[in-house]
Amino acid sequence: MAFQAPQMTSTNIRLRPFTLLSWDNTDSDLKDRVYEALSASAVAACKWNNRRWEFLRKDSTFPTVDGTASYILTTVNSNAMADMDYVTSVWWNYSTTSRSRLDQITFDQYTELAETQTTSAVSTSYCIYGGKMYFHPKPNAVKTISVYYIRKHGLINASSVQADFIIPGEYHFSLYVDGACWLLRHDTVDPMALYQSPSFVQALEEMASNAPDEQDPTNNVNLHEFYARKWPNMFRVLDDCRILLDDV
Repeated sequence: MAFQAPQMTSTNIRLRPFTLLSWDNTDSDLKDRVYEALSASAVAACKWNNRRWEFLRKDSTFPTVDGTASYILTTVNSNAMADMDYVTSVWWNYSTTSRSRLDQITFDQYTELAETQTTSAVSTSYCIYGGKMYFHPKPNAVKTISVYYIRKHGLINASSVQADFIIPGEYHFSLYVDGACWLLRHDTVDPMALYQSPSFVQALEEMASNAPDEQDPTNNVNLHEFYARKWPNMFRVLDDCRILLDDV
């Protein structure tokens, strides 16, 4: 079974591989290799089975501008969604108590619609292309957009602080340190190679067993067949036709 340590400090996570590998932690080249392996290990954990881990879920808001259809996601507001991996849902807020979920369309579909672009107090669809979010119809009023998304794990380096290590603390050793050491011993920094590590995969399976099934995009057992592939993972229609709303 993969060893599970209590939450480790950011300093311990960065230095422990040197101890386990008997490497000199003052060597700048070795530091770069360790940081690269730690980053790769983090990516492998976050991407495993396309699971939408709770620690990866985030949300943000920004206001629309009258007559403006496109918004750069990383600079649209002070929350700056620079850590975004992909969007799970977008909501148009009519007010603090009323909102609607926008349909996602492709950029090609948006381009076709834009040829006859109209403005409206309510947009009904959106697309993402080139780091921008586009709305149709073009908003003609200031409204709040709520974006729910899955974030990326940031690169690990000498400046990384505790908050940058977003994987749950009980898995810090298994999924950061032990994973990085496995990569370095096998002379690779390919995150996908870690799925060949039994201890790494076992730690992921244990972390998954402690997470709700509805966060698993491969779990369609409890989905109503008609809706199974039509709604994102956080909006699941169960077999008894109840609707499970997550993150709302």
